Amino acid sequence: MKLRLGRYTVLLAIVAVLIFYCDALRREFKRSQNAEGIKVIGNFGNNPDSGKFSHPYKNSESDENFISSLGFSEIILPFSGISQGNLVLIDKNHRTVSAKRENTINLIEYTNSFFSINNYSMRLTQEAAACLGEMMFGYANYTGNTNLVVFDTADGITKNPSSCPCPRYFSENNLATCVDIAVRNGDEISSFNIAGAERWLFDNCSDYGFILRYPDGKERKTGEKSCPWHFRYVGKVHAKLMYDMNLCLEEYLAYVKDYSEENPLFCQAGGSEYIIYSKECDGKETVVKVPTNGIYEVSGDNSAGFIVTVKLN
Repeated sequence: MKLRLGRYTVLLAIVAVLIFYCDALRREFKRSQNAEGIKVIGNFGNNPDSGKFSHPYKNSESDENFISSLGFSEIILPFSGISQGNLVLIDKNHRTVSAKRENTINLIEYTNSFFSINNYSMRLTQEAAACLGEMMFGYANYTGNTNLVVFDTADGITKNPSSCPCPRYFSENNLATCVDIAVRNGDEISSFNIAGAERWLFDNCSDYGFILRYPDGKERKTGEKSCPWHFRYVGKVHAKLMYDMNLCLEEYLAYVKDYSEENPLFCQAGGSEYIIYSKECDGKETVVKVPTNGIYEVSGDNSAGFIVTVKLN
């Protein structure tokens, strides 16, 4: 009997050493993966779930027990990662960031018969382009109109105010997640507004992950006048929260900053639950908790750190 116990003890010791060694290899592999940029597992941005959010709430004791029961791992994010992702803030105080061409697609690949484009060279991220196509279909299906025109938001006509119905250019256009929208009336192109049928877009864009980036009444927060034609893709969960709580991007980033890995923000959408938490950037590398098995997304804020969004079910 003693001999058997001794063998079991040796076996358990060997297993423990192997687990420690494998975990060390995993950490080193994660570190090498993230040397050049954020490594994101899953594709949360294309989640088809939609619907109204419940009001966000802070976790209760039962929520804390639930979170502690989830399997979480760690990823290491480089400092450069704070300028990558759908929630990057660009304004007079935060530097301009441009999307890498290899991370974008030609919008014509996602163009459908429900809207037109200004030229055939404009580029968006695949995620934003796909959701834009869905949004334009929704608009056409509800209003019966196919009169919306998307203008190039990175290098094209938007930079030439004299000939563009979207007369102002923003540096965040270079993220390849923004679209400037106009209305076609026969042979004429006019500025988009939210007084007519186009109001549908303002009221429903969050269902498709877009926000009206510079809404009326938020001038003191955004530093920009109201721009009813300028929409930006931020992801479906974040867009719905911003819309439901009437927050512009600046206000939303300040809001989620109060939620941490230990005290995440809970919300619901389309019958699924999500948690959102932020992690302050820690020098050259930042360790962030993410689920071992599950769908999540990481975005920098271009300022102080990272925002993690996790789908729970």
